[in-house]
Amino acid sequence: MTNYVVTTTSDCTAGDGDISLREAITAASSNAAFGDAAAGTLNDTITFAAGISGQEIALAIGELTVAGGEPITINGDIDGDGTADISITRQAMDNVGGGDFVDVVDGAGDFRIFDNAGTLTLNDLNISNGASTTTGGAVRNSGTLTTDNVTLAENTAGTNGGAVYNTGTATFTDTTFDSNEADGEIVGEGGGGIFNAGGTVTITGGMFDSNRAAGM
Repeated sequence: MTNYVVTTTSDCTAGDGDISLREAITAASSNAAFGDAAAGTLNDTITFAAGISGQEIALAIGELTVAGGEPITINGDIDGDGTADISITRQAMDNVGGGDFVDVVDGAGDFRIFDNAGTLTLNDLNISNGASTTTGGAVRNSGTLTTDNVTLAENTAGTNGGAVYNTGTATFTDTTFDSNEADGEIVGEGGGGIFNAGGTVTITGGMFDSNRAAGM
């Protein structure tokens, strides 16, 4: 097992001595070194340094992809008090002055937060502002997804699953779905919080509040 400790909130892949969340996930998923992160092994875990507690990781260069392979667990409770100390969000636009906003990366304005085709566990995290033009504003899951004490808020999808689009196996424990939106307007599209497309979903505890689907 490899335990990655994320030491920066920057969404970088350069060899700068700090491990970013993107570097850790890519190395763990591929079992190959990536940026400053060593190669993954079996049942890898990702935690966060105390120095970035309470901060936000703003993704600027696209979604975080978990491919098939060994399980990956991301734990966002840094101080052990049972609450989320890390937020993961999408930074699609940047103010360049004079009231003008531009894409941080050309063509990368809209993207979900996670695309999971492997086995991914998310604990004690806030995940927000994902914006897929198709399905799954925060997470598109075709593998095995488990969340515990996670908040998914203000994510949007162009068709189905404002927060989560699931074709695999998804288990949500004490997970909050708040103000997510699916904008599909064709009959059969929708699922402001979750859209389950033939997969398996188990929900224990948690809360659904102010999620919206535009579909019929």
